[in-house]
Amino acid sequence: MGLNNNYIPLTFEDKSRLVKLRNNENLLTATAAGFNKVEIPYCVNYLKLIPKILKETNGKHLHIGKLTPWGLWILYSEMRKLGVSRDNFIYIEWTTSVWEKLKEYNVDAYLVSFPYGAGLTLIEAMGAGLPVVLHQHFYSRVLSSLELAYPDAFVWSTPDELIDHLKGLTPKQMSVESDMARCQYEKYHRSDFLKEYLNSSNKPQIDVPSLSRKFKPRLDEWAVWVDNQFKFSNIVFRIIYRLARKIRRYALL
Repeated sequence: MGLNNNYIPLTFEDKSRLVKLRNNENLLTATAAGFNKVEIPYCVNYLKLIPKILKETNGKHLHIGKLTPWGLWILYSEMRKLGVSRDNFIYIEWTTSVWEKLKEYNVDAYLVSFPYGAGLTLIEAMGAGLPVVLHQHFYSRVLSSLELAYPDAFVWSTPDELIDHLKGLTPKQMSVESDMARCQYEKYHRSDFLKEYLNSSNKPQIDVPSLSRKFKPRLDEWAVWVDNQFKFSNIVFRIIYRLARKIRRYALL
């Protein structure tokens, strides 16, 4: 005998989609993630890439989620080197609703966190009708979160790919992807799916999204990254980072 498996997707209460009011303004991107998702040693540094994006697009970026003081220092230092105003980085440490905050700021496009992708905030962004941009992690399909997004969502591997994509975004393309994002949410992630499943004797069947063909592990980059992790400076950094997290955890008890 075997087990009957049922696919139950992540769900989130519908808070309605964003009404696009922006017109001929510079690009406003957003990411929602804490330091535990973006301040991780990786071949692409979130804290250094965001200032480059702001420089190249002459836009603004909304970050929702707590960053460490060291992380903020790195980010603002990079902005200063590139001549980017601090006003172009909007930092919100915490919010009761990422979905509502994205609507409040009328965000143009949502950049999924990296190197660790975030599932629930990606769903909130799509529910709000935002075009989403995902990063293909160089060895992990799970950390890429590609299957949660609509199939035509842009996926980048290198910083240049991301910057070129953002610089080339048009209002028409963002409008089309906005509809795709909202449709993906309505098809898979409405909260009534879970309620119906839990309350129904005849369990509804939900189609499982196909595995994305965009994911291609980059083993050469992975090997270089692994080799780099054994450098003395990186070993010391990881020890200090883990020690700081332990101290913070005990301080909160």
